[in-house]
Amino acid sequence: MVRIAFIHPDLGIGGAERLVVDAGLALKSRGHEVHFFTSHHDKSHCFEETRNGSLQVTAVGDWLPRHCFGYFYAFWAYVRMIYVSLYLVFFSSWRMDVFFCDQVSVCIPVLKLSKARIVFYCHFPDLLLTQRKSLLKRIYRAPLDWLEEVTTGELHYLGDVGEGGWGEVVWGEGVQLCCDSCLKEGGWSEGRRFLRIF
Repeated sequence: MVRIAFIHPDLGIGGAERLVVDAGLALKSRGHEVHFFTSHHDKSHCFEETRNGSLQVTAVGDWLPRHCFGYFYAFWAYVRMIYVSLYLVFFSSWRMDVFFCDQVSVCIPVLKLSKARIVFYCHFPDLLLTQRKSLLKRIYRAPLDWLEEVTTGELHYLGDVGEGGWGEVVWGEGVQLCCDSCLKEGGWSEGRRFLRIF
């Protein structure tokens, strides 16, 4: 049995959330211990499996703002994910074998202070997601883009299924993380991908 912590910025309803919930359920069905850690989990706006006890969910840092007057969403997402990671590594009683970090890579240096392996999944890098048309936006994004680039290079395994993202899935050894039962071992099926986490 492997103890796996999924770290997600906002466990609501969306494609990235569906993917990690399905991945968590698939791993749990194989006998692994799965726990989700997030900075926000609204039980009135989430997938049923995160509400009904099928998956354990712990929300920490929800008191931190998500934005400042409708701006700085990315900055606050970074702060919130770092907070979740600090909680996991230094204050939580949970000891995980694998951290499955989703969407925001800036928490990877904190997670590396533990002995767990780190998988970073990014459907589409934030670096490529937003436009920088104004000087103020370029100034705001410069340190965030730099952090994303640097911290993504510090992980053990990378999964990427985004159009125009960072390329192929990087394969590790060991447990197959399969989000769709139709996938065939060792390859692609119907445009979906899977990766091995260690």
